[in-house]
This record gives sequence, structure tokens and C-alpha cells, in this order.
Amino acid sequence: MQVCDNDHLRAKEAIQKKYFKFPRLDNSYAIFGFVGRITQQKGVHLILEAIEQLITLHNGMVQVNFLLS
Repeated sequence: MQVCDNDHLRAKEAIQKKYFKFPRLDNSYAIFGFVGRITQQKGVHLILEAIEQLITLHNGMVQVNFLLS
């Protein structure tokens, strides 16, 4: 992924295009991402348990992406 010069919206647009196949930025979505190994030690299970609550809280307008190493 290219560097976005610390510009939040440009970075968000790049993520939406690459991982969610959006043609352009849709700033109405909250983005949640995790990069790493899914292990008990990292507490990823807590994230998975919270995702349903996040989606409900944001009326379904949440994009979740796990990049596994």
C-alpha cells in the first residue's frame, strides 16, 4: 500500500479501495483493522466478541479487516 502522507481520509480511501473494492471513499463507514497472528495471547477473541456490538452501535456501517501474518 502506498504512503498517504498522514492524511487520514486518503489512507481510509486506499484501504476501502484495496480491501473492500469501493470505487471511491465512503467516509460513512468506521474501519476496524487488525494486523498480526490470531492467538489467544493477543486477545483477538475479545475483538471477535465485540464486533457484533460495534456493528450494532454503528448501524451496520463498520468495515472489519484482519491481515494475518
